[in-house]
Amino acid sequence: MNINWDTAGPEGLTFFGGITASISHELNNALAIINENSGLLEDFVLMAKQGMDIDPAKLLTLSSRISSQVQRTETIVGNLNRFAHSVNSAAGKRVNIGPLLKLAAALTARIVAAHEVTVEVNDADQEIELETSPFLFLNLIGRCLEYAAPMTDDEKKITLSWQQRADKIIISLAGLSLTESCSFPGSEGEKAILSALGGTISADSENHARLLTMPAEPRAATKQKTNDKTTY
Repeated sequence: MNINWDTAGPEGLTFFGGITASISHELNNALAIINENSGLLEDFVLMAKQGMDIDPAKLLTLSSRISSQVQRTETIVGNLNRFAHSVNSAAGKRVNIGPLLKLAAALTARIVAAHEVTVEVNDADQEIELETSPFLFLNLIGRCLEYAAPMTDDEKKITLSWQQRADKIIISLAGLSLTESCSFPGSEGEKAILSALGGTISADSENHARLLTMPAEPRAATKQKTNDKTTY
């Protein structure tokens, strides 16, 4: 894999910064909800000390809200941890595409939600393995989702799916209105990352999708799902 880090590096840092900033906003939102409900619990405690009867159902509701936000925070932090570890291997890491696509969708969920868009990742019957740079792969998919968000049709949903055809791996972003122009890749950094991963972008008018086509590396293989795969 030939990576021009002078060009791809700044783009990668910009993407990393944008994602971590988005995640920090998500964490702050979850903490704000936890703090609000914690304050209500304290109010109930004070009311109880004053001899007022407290409905146990209200306490259970507050406890449930706090618990759900704790779980939400754990998920966000887990995604951030996986994203941070994606830079451990600059290139040549053998990974399963499915978990990386799901991680990219999770990392950019808040960004695409600004367009009232959601992302659905289709599970495949088989997992496709690819030797690639996990961080650059996440960067590429994340950027594709960001560019695709304003292009969705009336359903406001992007469906991510993937398949292998001979020596090519095809990742589809479906649910798009192809009458909208797509300027991806736009920057030199985006072009450098697309080139480093050997990818091309094309339109699939029949399925209302944009296709990201990448070469299946010599070590890439399609295997039945097992529990011993490297995931992110």
